[in-house]
Amino acid sequence: LKRTDPGFYDWITTTGNNLGALDALGMVDLIVRHPAADDWNIVLVDLSGVKEDGWDLSNLIACEVMHVECDGETKGLVGLSDEENPILANVREDTRPPDVGEEVFDRMEVVMRGYDCNYQHLFFDDKYKERLKILHPFNLLQIMEGCRK
Repeated sequence: LKRTDPGFYDWITTTGNNLGALDALGMVDLIVRHPAADDWNIVLVDLSGVKEDGWDLSNLIACEVMHVECDGETKGLVGLSDEENPILANVREDTRPPDVGEEVFDRMEVVMRGYDCNYQHLFFDDKYKERLKILHPFNLLQIMEGCRK
C-alpha cells in the first residue's frame, strides 16, 4: 500500500460488508438476522476443516448438506466407481503470493482475526444453533475461541 492509500486495517474495518464472498461470516450474519429468512437453515463450511479431514468439497456438499448416501470411509458417493468419485489431486500447500513477505501476512492475519471476532455470536449464541450448521469447524473454531480470551 502506498502512503497515501488507506491502510489495510482501515479499509477492512470500515468497508461494511462489501467483501462479498470473502466475508462469509458477514453473509451468514446478514442472512441469520434478516426477518424474512426466519425459516432458512444455513450451512457454513470451514474449508480448512474440509482440507484437514481429507474431503473433496463436492462430495462433502453431496454427503453432508444434500444427504446423498455416502461411504464414510472413502468419503465418496455410494454407487459410484473410484473413477467416478472426485479425488483430491494437485492440491497446493502454499497458496500465498511469493512476493508478499511473512511480516505482511502476519499483520494481515491479526486484522482478519479481529474482524472475524465480530461474528463470534454465530458460534456461541444459542439462538442460532437451530438454524446454523457449521461443518468441519477447524480454523474458524480456533479463531472464535481465541476471540474469547
